[in-house]
Amino acid sequence: MNETVFFQPLTHISRTFISGSKGEVVVFNNLYRRRFLHMIVGSVVGASAALLPSYVSAKGYLKPKYQTDRKNVKYLTSREKAAFVNAVKTLKTTIPKGGKVSIYDQFVAIHVETMGFMSKEFMSSMGSMQMTSASVPTVGANAAHGNAGFSMGSMQMTSASGPAVGADAAHGDAGFLPWHREYIRRFEEALQLVDRSVTLPYWDWTDSESLDVVFRDDFMGPNGKGVIFNDATEAGNFEGGPVLSGPFSEANGWVLNPELHITPTGESMGTALLRFMLVPPNNNYPISKADVDQILAVDNYETFRPALEGFGKLNDQGQLTISGGGLMHNYIHGLVGGIILPPNGGIPNPLGTMGSVISSPNDPSFWLHHAFVDLLWAEWQENGHEGSAFYPSSGQPYGHNLNDPMWPWDGGQSTPRNLGLGSEDLLSLLPVLAPDDIVTPKDVLERQSRSTYSGWRRGNGRAIWNKQ
Repeated sequence: MNETVFFQPLTHISRTFISGSKGEVVVFNNLYRRRFLHMIVGSVVGASAALLPSYVSAKGYLKPKYQTDRKNVKYLTSREKAAFVNAVKTLKTTIPKGGKVSIYDQFVAIHVETMGFMSKEFMSSMGSMQMTSASVPTVGANAAHGNAGFSMGSMQMTSASGPAVGADAAHGDAGFLPWHREYIRRFEEALQLVDRSVTLPYWDWTDSESLDVVFRDDFMGPNGKGVIFNDATEAGNFEGGPVLSGPFSEANGWVLNPELHITPTGESMGTALLRFMLVPPNNNYPISKADVDQILAVDNYETFRPALEGFGKLNDQGQLTISGGGLMHNYIHGLVGGIILPPNGGIPNPLGTMGSVISSPNDPSFWLHHAFVDLLWAEWQENGHEGSAFYPSSGQPYGHNLNDPMWPWDGGQSTPRNLGLGSEDLLSLLPVLAPDDIVTPKDVLERQSRSTYSGWRRGNGRAIWNKQ
């Protein structure tokens, strides 16, 4: 089989798989031979369950010659925008053979279930928090959108198992950056099975012009509409709600799975993509370039990662001094989705899709946002922080240390609890990965495991790696 089949439209690929012995698909070309566990023979859609998430492992398998250069959203042509949108929507409407949800929703399910390793006590404490105030509008699971609501009591609290139990598999610890690097790379490879020219563009949120480029009807679509409310801490009214136009509106076929569109406290946010952009306290844009440069100047990963993820602010000495969760990466989630801070502290109440980090990949702007987070980590690595010496080898929760397998690419070592609402089994929505599909943080540290980025200019006028 010629390798170019991987770059043809999904409907064509379905006719080109070769069935191997013992329920396997065998893929050949003149460079390499690789076997994939068979979830799918005879249908492209089947490729999502095994082929798409595990097609290229971080272990150094030879890869087809995919496009790897990620571009600044500002410099995308109309054709490139349309190709990206089309590839995303194709994954959203392609259901694996024997699967319950689309390829896109399998990726969402992975992100949701990363929280399934956290302790029952922590999850229960979130459910018991008072997360609303008089100023919170009725959105998401509430009656204004006609969606059925759920509470933490209806979120299944089955037991997780394996060494990863006790911490979020993807957030809040050292593995945040390597986990998301692997995650978005696999999503990018899935897009390239639809259109080989597509890469993940990045949204430079230090650029004042980029916000308007991203959230237009020809790309990610605009802010939501229909819900107007007054924020208690700021003068004036603010509007948000369901996205009503653009390619990712319900009217244009972007219908979310309500079981995968949830808040951290276990409420369904319904079937519409929700945005409450620039609602206080996340109403200042762009992010300060000086603040980003200060983070890039840090030499210690244990300081760099939480500062970039958004759990603290650096002082003039480069020390993490202010704890909290509303900066940098975390801030952008709130800037797009909208959050309300509880009056007595605690976990922010998400207003929209990106504001609920657990299920935020339901908003396609997630991928643009995380491509930029990965770019910043890549630049930090390029500027004197290459390799294993700049990543913790121990002292982190399991899955976050240098040589720990990261769930779900852990060969089945760990299983999260089912975070499904009511009787829904979210674990059954996850892709089934090959037993040898194992990825550790170490696997994604080296330069050959990183994407390249064009159109990124620092103060000295250079681009990192690729130059336009």
